[in-house]
Amino acid sequence: MGAFRRHYSGVLRPVVARTGVSYDIERSVTVTVRAMVLVLPLSCASAIVLGLLVDPALLLVAAAPGAVYAAPGAALRLRVAERRARAEEEAAYFLCYVNIMQTVGHDLYHAFAMLRGGIFRSMERDSREIVKRVRVLGVTRAESLSRYADGHPYGKFREFVDGYLAKTASVGGVPEYTAAKAGFFFGEYAGAWRRYERSAQEIFSGIMMVSIILPMMIMLSAMIGTAGSLGTLMAAGTMISPLISVLMIAALNSAQPATGATLPLPAAAPAAGVLAGAVLYAAGAGAGMALAAALLAASAANAALTWRAARRAASVDAALPEFARDITEMSRTGSNVRSILTEQARRGAYRGHFGSVVSRMAADLRVGVPLEDAVSRTGEGSARFRFLMFLLERTYSTGGGSPAIFSMISEFIGGVHQAQEQVRRSLAPLCAIVYASPLLILGIAHAMSGMMSGGAGAAPGVAFSGGADLGDPSLLGGLELMAASVALPMGFVAAKVSSYTVRNMVPPAITSACTILSMWLAPALVDSLGVF
Repeated sequence: MGAFRRHYSGVLRPVVARTGVSYDIERSVTVTVRAMVLVLPLSCASAIVLGLLVDPALLLVAAAPGAVYAAPGAALRLRVAERRARAEEEAAYFLCYVNIMQTVGHDLYHAFAMLRGGIFRSMERDSREIVKRVRVLGVTRAESLSRYADGHPYGKFREFVDGYLAKTASVGGVPEYTAAKAGFFFGEYAGAWRRYERSAQEIFSGIMMVSIILPMMIMLSAMIGTAGSLGTLMAAGTMISPLISVLMIAALNSAQPATGATLPLPAAAPAAGVLAGAVLYAAGAGAGMALAAALLAASAANAALTWRAARRAASVDAALPEFARDITEMSRTGSNVRSILTEQARRGAYRGHFGSVVSRMAADLRVGVPLEDAVSRTGEGSARFRFLMFLLERTYSTGGGSPAIFSMISEFIGGVHQAQEQVRRSLAPLCAIVYASPLLILGIAHAMSGMMSGGAGAAPGVAFSGGADLGDPSLLGGLELMAASVALPMGFVAAKVSSYTVRNMVPPAITSACTILSMWLAPALVDSLGVF
């Protein structure tokens, strides 16, 4: 047991070093080993009983201790991946902040130490570890930064810190170096969005076709199979299709640059969905109809409760490129941030929600509210807005920075906004296919039912007497459930593509509504085309 504990500690230690936070490895190993010991006899006994009495495949239950073994490492790797994604998103803005601080005499260590407000979530969390090494462990500032770089999961940022330490050791402060690196990271992040567009097209189109072709192949097997074999295949398709969508979302998430955007997830929404689905199912609706209605109710409730926050975030992101350009141009004339905001509010330079945001900030500034507090009181959640206003506040409060830095930021914000819009436009046709997929699947199912029953649409001289009867209500109910299991999870994929988060419930609402309509319209549509 002692050898296993040492082995497990060795497995976790390299991953912990990249999380950037304190982690009690020994406690985690102790808890995991005890859990494995407790689960092992129960899982083995359950596997033997279920394997003998139900299905031999259930012998896999004996692998439960392996899941316990893998869980801490998987959780740590997810934390490392999240840290890397946040660092990629924050790096360029953070280096602009470092450059501003350097122009007034603060080095990289002080820039980390002075972070506050939760704007740079990843960097601020890292700053606590950097400062703790100096104040608690007594290491030098340069050594603390060097240790920080050694364990950072984002290689390019690690190279920046190492290069910064080398340059400051030889020539002192180098604001030009941080400015150049900020431009480099801006380019990396913008390039990541261009690469994401290509990756998303490949992932989305490839796996989506598999999701749609799979039920088609299952229905074609009805021509030569029995009702029992078709039912087994439909059950398998019903279970596999959601898994395909989950894998697709995971692949999209790994390819997508971090956006920092979040939407609330009200608890009332899933409750509404469960209630609607249960009521319909109790009233005699099929499982597919009840499932689609449940998702429609949950999605509609979520969208109704969060549409205001989503609209506000979209309005801010759309107006931000113009605002950043105005800040840059007006700063070249010597105007400070306070006077710029006040003037833009007086002129009514921005329409809609963003105009009211600027007006509120200007009103607070006129009565003496600090810029940092004026920004926080707006309650805006857009990451780029928070980053930009933080840099403006630092420029205003320290007197540092330069128009060149804000020109770089302005170009970057505009470029990323254009890249995100291009991704949405290029993937919109694939989203439309997602919305149409339930009608396509159910339409073909009803058409095949007519053909196999010898209806008007049947091919001359072709008989399907050996196949399963797709007109059987139980089989049609299974096909509806399979169509729902294919289409409904794909709605979340469409949400991930269209808004970069599965929390936007508008695409799932559209998909579930299209699924319900397809269950009603498919028989009538096929009949009107003369298939029956």
